[in-house]
Amino acid sequence: AAASNHAATTAAAASTLPRTTTPANTGPGPVAPGTYHYNLVSGTSILTSGTTSTTLAVAPQTTLVVSTTGSGTEQWVNPTATTTLAFTAAGVFLTSETVPLANATCTFNSPVPSPPWPLAIGKTIVGQATCGSGQTASTLTLNGKVSGSASVSVAGAAVSTFVVQSVLTLSGTNLVVAETDWYAPSLRLPVKTTVAIQGGIPGYAIASQSTYILASSHPS
Repeated sequence: AAASNHAATTAAAASTLPRTTTPANTGPGPVAPGTYHYNLVSGTSILTSGTTSTTLAVAPQTTLVVSTTGSGTEQWVNPTATTTLAFTAAGVFLTSETVPLANATCTFNSPVPSPPWPLAIGKTIVGQATCGSGQTASTLTLNGKVSGSASVSVAGAAVSTFVVQSVLTLSGTNLVVAETDWYAPSLRLPVKTTVAIQGGIPGYAIASQSTYILASSHPS
């Protein structure tokens, strides 16, 4: 009976997102605000317009800027996307995402576990978001899974991670963003990330892939 009551409580918490408070010792706490720096491991990028292809430089360092936007909510900004996350007693949830290449801000129809909490191999991530409104509205689809676990060295220290793979597709375009995150539950952050972008919108296309690793677990 106790297990049944606990399951019912967890389901109720998930259905009322976002929550304004996070009870202690139940869900993941928000990430410490600040700028997290990631160093390039490898990367390529080619931009095509018509019949002309140009090799673009890949930045030797990138950042993830974390800012508090409300009680239990944060905005994460990196060069490929801006996301809004809600940290609750049931876990951490993605509520909206902006994809600069598609010039679209998308609000998820239901908050999406990002990643599923507590993490476990085999858990899946599924969600859809509406981008814009009216006749110009489009749909962003997110599919992913927790595919494995690994130890990643961050500033000389071993960090336990889960490997989270995801794919974003935007209706009306052939743009596909595939991402693999080595997510550390202890930090509530990806400590290593590979992003592959393929396709584009009318007028140009891009093919890029880059891998970055966290330089320090402490933000600046």
